[in-house]
Amino acid sequence: MTENLKRILVLGTSLLFATSCTTLQEAVRPDDGCLRVTSLSRAGEHMAAVGAAKSLKSGIDSCPAETLDSLETSMKIVERADALVRSALEKKSRGELAAARLELQEALEIYPRYYWVMKLQRGLENSINAPNTLMEEAQRLEAGGDYSAAAEKVRAALELKPDDKDLRSRLSVLEEKAGPQKLRERARLGLDRAVKLAAGGRYGEAETLLEQSRANDFFKEEAGQLLAQIERSRYARSKSALALAQKASERGDLDEAIFHVESAVALGPLKEPLKSEFTDFARRLGMQLFSRGELSSASVVWSLGLENDPGNEVLSQYMKEVEQRLENLKRIQDEERVRKPDSGPR
Repeated sequence: MTENLKRILVLGTSLLFATSCTTLQEAVRPDDGCLRVTSLSRAGEHMAAVGAAKSLKSGIDSCPAETLDSLETSMKIVERADALVRSALEKKSRGELAAARLELQEALEIYPRYYWVMKLQRGLENSINAPNTLMEEAQRLEAGGDYSAAAEKVRAALELKPDDKDLRSRLSVLEEKAGPQKLRERARLGLDRAVKLAAGGRYGEAETLLEQSRANDFFKEEAGQLLAQIERSRYARSKSALALAQKASERGDLDEAIFHVESAVALGPLKEPLKSEFTDFARRLGMQLFSRGELSSASVVWSLGLENDPGNEVLSQYMKEVEQRLENLKRIQDEERVRKPDSGPR
């Protein structure tokens, strides 16, 4: 067979295939992208499946129903796992390492091949185990007479476990052994770092550092001025956040209002008269949400109000009511699922 004849046969076969399709685009459009999304999802690579769907040039809507179902499953798994990871990171930032560990474990149970979460979990385990390692090093240094270095190790452990009374007591003993000069140097460093934290709006951390470094004892005037500045800045920013929340509520944007309420609470405890104003607004915003049937959001807002004003009896009563309704709703939904089991194809 001559080369020319081979070319004619190949060309004829290609044209025949093309004319059997509705359009030329259909003739050359591969289904590899859709198959890739389906395969990745079924293999448990949900993040990769979502990424592959986004990269489809022809759009995911051009894929068959089984691909769309697989993508929906992957998206739900990724969204649920991501929500748990965000919550775990928040708990870790507050020092609640054990609770953060449980949520990362749950995220991995939902999505076992989520490699980023695996890495986070390893880092968290290191953080949980780190205090014990640091204390072993501190004991070795103390035995060698290096009290200052031992105190630094205990201090590092205390940053990981800020509520550990034994660590704090041990630190005090070592600091006394290290001598007053070391304490003064530590206080100076703490004060300088607290100034930077306050400038960045991290008021609570700055206040905690001032206390832990004993800057109030050695640099009373400077520390006092910084605390006063923090209080003024916190008041101004909290007042601004509350004003923005009120405006958002007035125009009916309750999600934005919740965001600004959360921002105000994150700045730290409020003082009067802003405290009462904030509590009253949280009460009213929660009622707006409650009346719209958004019980979970109402619960969030009232809990923020109680965080600012723990002894408020009205908000406490509202919280009991909404929690009871949420519990009843969950019970009804559970009963409904029992009465109407999935009747789809098996």
